[in-house]
Amino acid sequence: MSDKDEKNGLKMYPGVSLGSARKKGISKFKITLLLIIVIVGASAGGYWINSEFISSEKDIPEVVEIIESDPAPAETVSEATDSELDLDISLSPEPQGDIVEETAVNEPDLANEASTLTNDDLALDNILEEPEEQSQVTTIEPVTEEETSIIDDTISAASDAVDVVTETITEAVSDPTPTIGTKGSVIDAIKLSDAAMAEKDYPDALSSLSDFTSLPAESLGKLAPDVYYRAGLANRYLKNETEAQNYWLKAYQNYPNTITGRLAALALADTWYYWYVESNRDFSKWESIRDAYSTAIGMDGARFMSPATEAQTASRLTYLNQKLVFDPTVKVAGAIFHKVEPGEYISTIASEYGLGTWSSIVDINKVNPKNLKVGMTLKVMPGRLFVLVDKRNFTLSWYLDGKFIKRYKCAVGAVDSETPAGHYEIFKMDAEPNWTDPKTGKVYKYGEEGHAIGSRWLAMRGGSKTGLGIHGTIVPESIGTKASNGCIRLLNKDVEELYGFASIANNNESEVLVIE
Repeated sequence: MSDKDEKNGLKMYPGVSLGSARKKGISKFKITLLLIIVIVGASAGGYWINSEFISSEKDIPEVVEIIESDPAPAETVSEATDSELDLDISLSPEPQGDIVEETAVNEPDLANEASTLTNDDLALDNILEEPEEQSQVTTIEPVTEEETSIIDDTISAASDAVDVVTETITEAVSDPTPTIGTKGSVIDAIKLSDAAMAEKDYPDALSSLSDFTSLPAESLGKLAPDVYYRAGLANRYLKNETEAQNYWLKAYQNYPNTITGRLAALALADTWYYWYVESNRDFSKWESIRDAYSTAIGMDGARFMSPATEAQTASRLTYLNQKLVFDPTVKVAGAIFHKVEPGEYISTIASEYGLGTWSSIVDINKVNPKNLKVGMTLKVMPGRLFVLVDKRNFTLSWYLDGKFIKRYKCAVGAVDSETPAGHYEIFKMDAEPNWTDPKTGKVYKYGEEGHAIGSRWLAMRGGSKTGLGIHGTIVPESIGTKASNGCIRLLNKDVEELYGFASIANNNESEVLVIE
């Protein structure tokens, strides 16, 4: 929402109309004008009606609740102009404009020319579309010496987590699923593989697993993702790229809720990110990369990753979603493309898809909420909002239907007023809210001097402390610190964006998880 709209007092409450698409028809007002023109102009041999006779200023109704007594939306006779026709929602092979990266990590500029790498070089299409026929995947040429550092970076985080995974595999011993030998033999093979990996004896690391990699997954029970992940890791070091990706894909797709399944998703996503974002800007692969990264980072703070790896993953996800979610032309799972009909309001469109407010439609489509046009195509991203607040690194991440979308820096409760960890739900949403000072009880209206919670308020309930919420701030320098009375602070621009995707109705209540 623009500063101009904010100054004009536009609010983003459910059920509030700020203008509509023009309905085809003739109002009583225009009929009266028509009769006058007929009478006055009959002697001249005819009359003429301008379809834009009513000024654009009068076409915008006041901000009112949508009730049955509302006057009819403004009319139009002429068809939409070329600029008002459907947006082209096909996925373009070239960038549709600069993507603004809001994180501190420098990601590739979408406006740059990409180098060309063919699918034969990468074999990703075969891997994605026919994972069950992995023996038919095109063999990838050995990785060059120039790419050695890229490979090392790709697997470093995964390698660091091997010790953590090894400690967890003993939990699977109680699984009675039979194997070619015994459960202990699989664990022994994994430990031998890890030992060989530590010595950089990658052929031996792979050989240690060879009795089990060809078995059906069900024969390996809970240890299957551990076997597949390590087999992929050894193949990567041996520069057997296709085999590495195939093993990681099996672990990622079949065991997404295990640590090794998520590590495999991370390694696979890093590989694809290098090929299809940094080297060859192939947007058709970006959703697959986003989904793999989302599985890797999870919705629990990704505590098995190092802080640096977790931060890089979040940064890359934020970057990918700037295109996938916030580009109005890009098709992505969960997106709905709504063609505006005569008489529709932006608030009713938002309500139709279960959105708490209409501001996300404005943010995605960059449209003026006062001036919808018949025939416009609006990209709508409904979905259940999940918010993860990680107090250890002062971040707020949000997800739609389990897919990581974006991350912001935040402030949490001060030392003497900690934000309690726990599960919450958002039960109230206010734009330009009043604020009651908890220390004095004084009520401050929005915009009044002394008002401290910024432009949006998302009230939370649950947990051990009442009166908590997610809100903006008038002290942007406090972001990234322990500074609040227990609430979660965001920059105003960030809380406004988050606000647009939240919902408190229709069994779609937004959830908040705060972790230490």
